[in-house]
Amino acid sequence: MDIASFAATLDATNLKLDATRDEIRLLCQEASKAHYASVCVYPGRVSFCADLLKNSTVSVCTVIAFPHGCSGFETKSEEILHAYASGAKEIDLVMDHTALRDGDDSLVTDETVRLCEVARKAKLTSKVIVETCYLNKAQKLQALNICEHAGAN
Repeated sequence: MDIASFAATLDATNLKLDATRDEIRLLCQEASKAHYASVCVYPGRVSFCADLLKNSTVSVCTVIAFPHGCSGFETKSEEILHAYASGAKEIDLVMDHTALRDGDDSLVTDETVRLCEVARKAKLTSKVIVETCYLNKAQKLQALNICEHAGAN
């Protein structure tokens, strides 16, 4: 794989809580120059990035329920729809790893399936963040099965 092809698979990310508009602007400029796949920023920065990147091939991605994953279906669904309306093309959804650790596989499965469907209806690419550092091996495998069942990209 050459460097250009590799760059086109990368997400440039700035999820620093103290990131300034200038730092986000620089992230977008660097991603555009390198032809990255996307920039990933907090939801409040999506429209700013979408404006900066409107004439580039770089998509805007945002995180949903980051970093905890335990906001609940309605809140996450609204975040997804708001991201779409603001110009996002991708979402990174944080799985409710606490519920998974509690053994509530059906809740996690149902929520992940439904949220990926919300994203698909909005024509958004959906990725799922699985906080593996909190999960044992069996839970990690269950999380991957849930992602596959949900049809996450």
